[in-house]
Amino acid sequence: MPEGAVLAVPLEAVLLDLAATDATGCLVLRDQEGEEAQIFLRDGQIYSVNVPGRRVLLGVRLMSRGALTPEALGEALEIQRTELQGWRLGELLVHLGYVDQPIVEEFVVEHLRDALTDLMGWPLDAWKFRKDKKTRQDVAPPLTVETLLTDVRERAVTWQQIVARVGGPESVPALTEGSGDDAAALGPNEWALLCKIDGERTIADLALECGFTLFEAGQVVSRLIDAGVVAVDPCEYAGEAPPSQTEQAEPAEQAEPAEPAEDNVALEPQDQVGVELVLPLVPAEPEVAEPEVAEPEVAEPEVAPDPEQERRARRAESERRRVEQAE
Repeated sequence: MPEGAVLAVPLEAVLLDLAATDATGCLVLRDQEGEEAQIFLRDGQIYSVNVPGRRVLLGVRLMSRGALTPEALGEALEIQRTELQGWRLGELLVHLGYVDQPIVEEFVVEHLRDALTDLMGWPLDAWKFRKDKKTRQDVAPPLTVETLLTDVRERAVTWQQIVARVGGPESVPALTEGSGDDAAALGPNEWALLCKIDGERTIADLALECGFTLFEAGQVVSRLIDAGVVAVDPCEYAGEAPPSQTEQAEPAEQAEPAEPAEDNVALEPQDQVGVELVLPLVPAEPEVAEPEVAEPEVAEPEVAPDPEQERRARRAESERRRVEQAE
């Protein structure tokens, strides 16, 4: 796929215009099926992106890397639910001292790149900008639009190289015989995924269980192949960009209540009212009287003979015959 083809939608121009005006607010995007996504900007820079579907879970990611214990995660989620409602899980973990800030920042930035990559492939139907609408920012600082767009272009090219090397999300990695020459030099992401490879889980399965995006999981598997500890029988995959993540949301994360906003400033193209679905009127057919059907005559049931009367008749007949023979 040519570099930049993933950006063949008007979203890039919209983001660049918002960056040029140092806009603060929320860009709401809607696809042809009615799904909505949100991009939050502050002073023309992006600090949060929300896309429908499954989200990679920070808690799963940190536990798979050994950076967070299940007990600490449970305590943080309980505090988030009861005491510090509205806090992002990442900033809460850093605030409590459970995880170092650079580790959480790495996750937040990767999520921004992954979500924006998904949006660049959306068949956009309508969009609008809501001035001054805000959400709570995580620990990572906002990123410039130009930086994120460059990352998305590079990501699309790199993804094609990953697919050519390891196959698509349905490819199944398997451990090779021996430990490989560079096994000792593997990083925490490589070890986290390596421990879950069993010859049955696909790359998509491993990404979900480790808390990685599909892009990250593909990169990790590629590095494990280079280290000689993993082999993959690539599956055919025609995707041009990492498929969207599906159906999970970080538990108990809540958005900060929006501050009073000024009148919404709409940018062109404006949202258009969808086409109303009108069903054709079908004239009712005239009622047709059903023909009367004569009820069949029912014969009266025959009355069964009395067994006692039959016995008496047989005895009388036998007596008559005996008398006749005697004469």
